[in-house]
Order: sequence, then structure tokens, then C-alpha cells
Amino acid sequence: MFVLEQEEYKKEGIEWTFIDFGMDLQACIDLIEKAEKEMANMKEEFLKLKEAYAKSEARRKELEEKMVTLLQEKNDLQLQVQAEQDNLCDAEERCEGLIKNKIQMEAKTKELTERLEDEEEMNAELTAKKRKLEDECSELKKDIDDLELTLAKVEKEKHATENKVGHPT
Repeated sequence: MFVLEQEEYKKEGIEWTFIDFGMDLQACIDLIEKAEKEMANMKEEFLKLKEAYAKSEARRKELEEKMVTLLQEKNDLQLQVQAEQDNLCDAEERCEGLIKNKIQMEAKTKELTERLEDEEEMNAELTAKKRKLEDECSELKKDIDDLELTLAKVEKEKHATENKVGHPT
């Protein structure tokens, strides 16, 4: 039976060391025991590999879940960064607008300051003219009062003279 198998190996081109089984089957028994040991070793190695594979798969699933979480966090952060960039752009635009408004306000302030200085200068001139006119008015009133007094004296003298002339004593 084993001889036929070995011949079959030869026909199929399988490398094989031919064993002469003859009547002593010890070589056959050794071969079977050797195969059983190899099978046991292979089974043990298979179990180790299976266990390693199971651990590897568990770790892979864990890492995939972690990757999904990290991708979600990354997407959330990207959205947050985009929102912050949008806010920054809005703030920069408002800042530019405020700077333009500031420049316009400073120009208006300068213009109004110059106008105020002109108005204050004119006010000072008018105040000086007013004082001068008030002084002139005071002098004219004094002159008028003096003239009225003089006029009153003259009229008294005139009445007195008329009385003297019209009523000689």
C-alpha cells in the first residue's frame, strides 16, 4: 500500500525520499509518529497564530475605533478653525472699517479744531472791539452827561440872564 503511494509521488513529481517498508513496519510507524508530532506542533503553532491573530484583530478594531474618534475630532477642529478664520476675517473687516472711520473722524476733528480756533480768534477780536466800543460808549455817555450838565447850567444862566434882562433891578 505505501509502496504504491510512493510510486504515485514519483509520477506526480513530488520530491520524496523512498522508504523500503519491506516486512519491517517500524519505518512506517516512525513516519506516522513523526507526522503526528509535526501535526501536533503545527496545531500548537496554529493556535498561537490564531490567538495572535485574534489579538491583532482586537487591536485593529480598537485602533479603527480610535481612528474614527480622531477623525471626528479632526473634523470638529477643522470646523472650529474655519469658524475662527471666518470670525477673524469679520473682525479684520470691522477693524479696517473702524480705522477708516477713525481717519475720517480725525480729519473732521482737525477741521473742527481749526474752525474752533478761527471762531475763538474772531470771538477774541469781537470781544476786544466790544470792549473798545463799550469804552467809547462810556466816554460818549460821560461826554453826554457833561454836555447835559453844561446845557443845564447854560439854561440856568440863560434863565437867570433873561430874568435879569427882563426884570432889571
